[in-house]
This record gives sequence, C-alpha cells and structure tokens, in this order.
Amino acid sequence: SELLTAGTDTTSTALEWAMLRMVMHQDIQETLYQEICDVVGDRKVEGKDIENLPYLNAVVKETLRRHPPGHFVLSHAVTQDCKLRGYDIPYKANVEFYTAWMSFDPKIWPNPMTFNPRRFLDPGNEVDITGNKQVKMMPFGVGRRICPALGLGTLHINLILARMVQEFHWSCRDGETPDISEKFAFTVIMKNPLQASIKKRSRTRMEVKP
Repeated sequence: SELLTAGTDTTSTALEWAMLRMVMHQDIQETLYQEICDVVGDRKVEGKDIENLPYLNAVVKETLRRHPPGHFVLSHAVTQDCKLRGYDIPYKANVEFYTAWMSFDPKIWPNPMTFNPRRFLDPGNEVDITGNKQVKMMPFGVGRRICPALGLGTLHINLILARMVQEFHWSCRDGETPDISEKFAFTVIMKNPLQASIKKRSRTRMEVKP
C-alpha cells in the first residue's frame, strides 16, 4: 500500500496544484500551450519531447516549489546520542525534518509566494532539485534516501500536464475564484478540490472550441 500511495498520491496532488495554477494564470497556460505547439506541432506530446520543452519543465518545478506535495522528508533515526543546535537528541530517536519552509524563504527565492515559472529560466539561476549541488527545495527529499522514483515521477507530471494543456483549455467556472487553501493528508492537498471549466482545443493553434 505504501508503494502504491507514494507512486500515485504525490503525482495526482502535484497535477491538481499545477492545474489550479493554469486556471488562475491564463497567461502562463497560453505560454505553455504555445511552446507545445511550436515544438510538437499537431501530434500528441510524447515522453521524448519533454526535454525540449523548457517552459513546461519550469512550470512543473515552480509547482513543486510553491506547492510541494510533502512538507516533510521521511523520518530519520539517530545512530548515537548527539547535540543539534543546543538540543540533545538521544540514540534511536526519530527525527522529522520540515523542508517546505525553504520554498517560501525570501532569502532564497525573490517574491516566494508569487507563482512565476520564469524564475527557473533566468540565466545563472539553475536549480538542482536533487540537492547534490545546492539545496533550495526538496520536493523529493535529498541525499542517499532521496525518492527513488524522482525521474519517473517528474516525467509523469510533465507529460500528463502537457497532454492536459495540449488537448484542453482550462479556466475558472463563471463567477468563481479558485481556493488555494491547503489540507494535510498523506500529501498536502487542496482543501477544496479544483473546479474548472474545460473546453476542447481545436487542432488550429490557439483556438478553443465553444
């Protein structure tokens, strides 16, 4: 059950937050759609296309930064008595690390509460989400116990998001404003599930069927 939950809940949670942002930020959605059209054309997006869609990758990274599915890394156990910043940590104690704070730290991220995928496209602002070179965000943990499905998970999120934007235009339902409130479950989900107006796109670029 842990394997299935870890492999499905995290991906679906990240995708719901990503689609919330597509609904809220029509300019970002259309920029992403235009990139898909320019790179892929009229055929369906495939896994091989993901590396050639930098804006898509930036949208996914910004989603994981602004809405990390998990706010903690998995529990670690202490192998010997130790002291950490004045606190005594006894042998065999379980230690929990809250990691979401760094995604909202203005010393690390300018205007951290603003959803801005272009921050990942700025020259000299490359972000290593594995934490091997730098630690600015930890959506998959870090170190030897980093999530083993990091590659597969990010591929799935990129591909599914690209397909959903390629095939449909997403917008707010009439008179409604999406609620970005969070709720802690196995992952950090939307308190109120996303409600959106969805229209099938035509094969003519940038057209939306009525």
